[in-house]
Amino acid sequence: MKKSIILKTLLILGSLIVSIFLGFGYLFSQNDNKLISDIRKYNLDSAMKALDNRQAERLAINQEQMKEIVTTIAKNASSYLMDYDSNGLKKSLEFDMKKDAVKAIQIWDNEVGEIFVLAIKDNSKVVFNDSLPKEYEKFTKFKHSINHTNAYDAVEELGMITFYYDESSIIEKIKKLKENTSIEIAKFNATVDKELEESNTIKLLMSIGALIAILFVMSILLMSFVNKPLKNLQYGLDSFFLFLQGKQDFTKRIEISSDDEFGQMATSLNENIAVSARLHEELNSLYTEVEKKVQIRTQELAEINQEVQDSIEYASTIQRSFLKDTALIEQTLGDSFVVWQPRDKVGGDLYIYEESDEGIIFGVVDCTGHSVPGGFMTMLAGSMIKKLSNDHFSDPAKLLGELNIAIKTQLNQDVENSLSDDGLDMGLCYINKNGTLLKFAGAKMDLLYFKDKEQHIVKSNKQSIGYNRSKSDYEYTNHEIHVDSSESFYLYSDGITDQTGGDKNFPYGNKKFKTFLSEIQEKPMAEQEQLIVGNLLEYQKENTRRDDITIIGFKIKKGEEV
Repeated sequence: MKKSIILKTLLILGSLIVSIFLGFGYLFSQNDNKLISDIRKYNLDSAMKALDNRQAERLAINQEQMKEIVTTIAKNASSYLMDYDSNGLKKSLEFDMKKDAVKAIQIWDNEVGEIFVLAIKDNSKVVFNDSLPKEYEKFTKFKHSINHTNAYDAVEELGMITFYYDESSIIEKIKKLKENTSIEIAKFNATVDKELEESNTIKLLMSIGALIAILFVMSILLMSFVNKPLKNLQYGLDSFFLFLQGKQDFTKRIEISSDDEFGQMATSLNENIAVSARLHEELNSLYTEVEKKVQIRTQELAEINQEVQDSIEYASTIQRSFLKDTALIEQTLGDSFVVWQPRDKVGGDLYIYEESDEGIIFGVVDCTGHSVPGGFMTMLAGSMIKKLSNDHFSDPAKLLGELNIAIKTQLNQDVENSLSDDGLDMGLCYINKNGTLLKFAGAKMDLLYFKDKEQHIVKSNKQSIGYNRSKSDYEYTNHEIHVDSSESFYLYSDGITDQTGGDKNFPYGNKKFKTFLSEIQEKPMAEQEQLIVGNLLEYQKENTRRDDITIIGFKIKKGEEV
């Protein structure tokens, strides 16, 4: 009959433990320490739980009140956002900020990607800031989207409300109640502890004695029945692992002669070690063969990768050859610059420049995607713009409308269940021959210009070109500016304003870029280009480039042919 090491250990330990605790059972049965301890813990837990529930109820009621306020703000803010009416929104928020718990309300404008209005309560007075002070982050906050249902029953998300309110007064009241309750319970427990001290001392001494006895017996049992067989197993396994590591060329048998679990384990391990040793030798042979195949495959993959890189390089060359030489543009416009920096070797941005007897047209195109997909879109858009300019050279708005139809038709995005949804944003300018008139039309890309150091924005239409959602019959708007040679004009894609960096790793933003442009207005355009690129790199720091960047800046000399 096989002897079980587990059975032997359980029989001896069980007999010892039963003998010890039978002798002390009568004494333990008379001790009510556990019962008293449970009651004491229950009293404290119940009191704290009741106070926690009261706090949770108060906070929930307060939060529902705050949410009702935010819901009302969201309904009112949508109209202000659509009308760009920050003053009206501020007056509305001053009323909403009257509640004591409200600390700050931030209205975020999705369209421009920045804060529209930020109201802060400072010593019971409502003030409006550009950024939230750091100390306000301690307050409880939640967000609520600002939506608008357009004429087609489509819900558009215009922005986001971030609402900050203070719950500290509720929490402080409950905290004070908890402290007073804990003090009273502690006084009661101190009285009970004093009475139980003598009884606990006796129990402690008895427990220590029992523990010492159990540990002593367990040590003897483990040394006799477990430790010695484990050492034999360790020696045998160490020998096997040394063989696998190539540090010795043989394995040792595990010598355990008992017929308990350790003896069965030794027999099984010896059989498996013998099989594993044979498999190890076979695997070494296979590894050598696989390693050779991996080297061959690695070389093949390297060649394929080089072919892909060569193709991308050639695609970049094709895209660059499609663009007009910036030196030609600067020669025609005079004081001007063009920044074109694809995020990858092939980009999704494009600048347009065409001349005719009527004058010149030029603009910035921001297509869907980056790299090779974006490059395909720029080639498609560029070729269509060049073709359409023959019929609509002096009418930028008409050209954008026809381009919208052409892109949707070419990509089959004018039908339901289209396989793609690609398009572009664009700003397009036309300047007459003698440089006295500029026409601008834009699809979600504004024209910025400065006149006598004062900033002006010519708003674009809020519909992109070519996408499934873009209306085929949409009519874009021409804006005319009579030039007197004092203006500085700028067209740019959102690559520069979306670039993250700075101390807080925030996007560069329209506001910061426009401010920087206003500071360098006295500089020639060539110097402005260097300052803009340098300022962007300084802000970007170690961050990777997020998008393609295209910027055109120019001044028109009145009366000179362009």
